[in-house]
Amino acid sequence: EDESMLLFYYSGHADAQNLFPNGKPLALQKIRTRLENRDVSIRLGLVDACRGGGWTAVKGLEPAEAFDIELPMELSSEGSAVIASSSGLEDAHESEALGGSFFTHYWVAALRGAADRDEDGRVTLSESFDYAKEMTIRDTALVADTPQHPSFQFNLRGRRDLPLVV
Repeated sequence: EDESMLLFYYSGHADAQNLFPNGKPLALQKIRTRLENRDVSIRLGLVDACRGGGWTAVKGLEPAEAFDIELPMELSSEGSAVIASSSGLEDAHESEALGGSFFTHYWVAALRGAADRDEDGRVTLSESFDYAKEMTIRDTALVADTPQHPSFQFNLRGRRDLPLVV
């Protein structure tokens, strides 16, 4: 059976119902519907945004060219995972020193190896989320009245945690 993965990533403005790429509303429900497409083995959605208003800095979005991703691993899982950089009605904070959002900064650091706590040379979905969450809470608690708490909804089944980096 062919394995496939769909990755959706968004960093920008949002409210409870919509993302706003290029200032135009894109219903979150449309994204969720695509992430539940069972024709794709693994569906992973990451949204780095907060509710409308209360921003600590301006976020922009520019379309990028499509690119291929080589998956040097067997997925051995199926289902979907949705990750948000904040929970509830929280703001998603940014840092001028980091040049962007705390969550995306730590998610990328996780994928580059900082999250490989068992030092097995693999970075899994759980390791990445746990690392980005811990560091985001820690650092936003230092700069904001209300720390930011990343959240997730995983609906995955398989034999082990989903490897993102091998």
